[in-house]
Amino acid sequence: MNELRELELKMITSSISLLDNCKQFVLQSDLEQSIDYYNRVLKVFDSIYSNRKTEEKYNPTPVFDLLITMEEKHSKVVDKFEKGRYKELAPDLLDQIITYYEEIRKYIELQDSHESLGMNTQNKYYKNFVEQKLLSKVSNELLKQWKLFLPRVLQKYYDPTISIVYSRMTNEGSHKIIPQQLFWESLVPFLNPKRTAYVYSDKNMYTHLFKDLNIRQPRIMLKSIERQLYFNDDEMVSIDKAHDMLTTCEKNMVIKGSVKSDQDNFKAIEYIDKKQRIKVGQMTVYDFLDWYEGNWTLEEQVHQHKDLKTINPNKTSIVRVVTLRWKQEFHHLLSFVQIPISESSDQNNESNDIVVGLEDNGTFRHFGFDKNGKYYTCHPDTEVGFNTLPPLENINEFIEQAKLLHTRVLHYKMVSWDFVVGEDGGPIFTEMSFGGAVWRYQLASQKPLFRGLTKEVLIEAARREK
Repeated sequence: MNELRELELKMITSSISLLDNCKQFVLQSDLEQSIDYYNRVLKVFDSIYSNRKTEEKYNPTPVFDLLITMEEKHSKVVDKFEKGRYKELAPDLLDQIITYYEEIRKYIELQDSHESLGMNTQNKYYKNFVEQKLLSKVSNELLKQWKLFLPRVLQKYYDPTISIVYSRMTNEGSHKIIPQQLFWESLVPFLNPKRTAYVYSDKNMYTHLFKDLNIRQPRIMLKSIERQLYFNDDEMVSIDKAHDMLTTCEKNMVIKGSVKSDQDNFKAIEYIDKKQRIKVGQMTVYDFLDWYEGNWTLEEQVHQHKDLKTINPNKTSIVRVVTLRWKQEFHHLLSFVQIPISESSDQNNESNDIVVGLEDNGTFRHFGFDKNGKYYTCHPDTEVGFNTLPPLENINEFIEQAKLLHTRVLHYKMVSWDFVVGEDGGPIFTEMSFGGAVWRYQLASQKPLFRGLTKEVLIEAARREK
């Protein structure tokens, strides 16, 4: 434990003692002593609060949340003293403040025990895991499994947070869970080297990559590659010709950046409606075609299945299937559904989604996680429970299509495939990716990323690193 935390614990212990004494003097109607002791409490509180406010400006922990609540309680106590109504000061109000101090002490002690195990207690999801009781003191047996497996195979020690949460949720050994840091540092360079990423990542190349596979995709109306416009059959077209096509089309369309570097430019543009105006900003079609640079694709809007509309009628949910090519075979690793939530439902007021795992038979898990590690059992906007969703009965069709698509991606061993569930329940392929938040994939699906291949993959990755 660092010196600041040790000092903080001493101040908390002192504050609890001072509050106990203050409470006794309040009960004895000794105003002078009550005020004296409470002022000492406030002085110590200001010191703790000031230190935490500076330290946790961008990533507040439950400690700071408790300090904010305590500040409100302190204000009520001070108000009673200042108005000479201290006799109305109920002892239980002081007891509440003591309880908050005790909770802070427990959190600091738990945080210290976690840091001694190599956990990063400052990351974005640690706070939510603690609040949701998904992290507790680690058993010696679990730690022994962890130390005998990952560090021994890779000669490195990684943050065991996700493994411990997984073990807590499943009551299973968690030594095969892949930490996010390990995934990015050792596995992505081995499985998915970046040198060919640009070509594979450009959605405008999908019609070439996956030609003749009989895979449903959204119908592309128009695409832009380095400011040159094309129809879906790769016929080059002028702005005038593109304008004529768009102004006679009666279907809603969705526009997306076709490569990662361009995607941020298109967040505000949702679709072109039947009046042929861009929804956000009310740009004309000519304005749009002349102004927007970069690489993008304009697709006919896809309509999702009614069961997924129930949980979020305003945004499209995505089924993600993760596959691995290993020793001349394509393996299904895991599957889950990404369900968007509104910005107002997110604790940081930013775009977010909930990942809900799918069992191998297509049944939805009864819970999910957002990107900050917050745990949900129902959608925060519609309050639809995940356990009420009917199974994705044709999950095998999604998996087989993902494996078939993978046959065309020769440079990458591990690929994530995104599908919309069409109105008929069948898969509509929309996108592929080569990384991702694997910590969330594993917790949501309740499966290690590589399942029974974990040791093989790690040993080979370690061998390639040497």
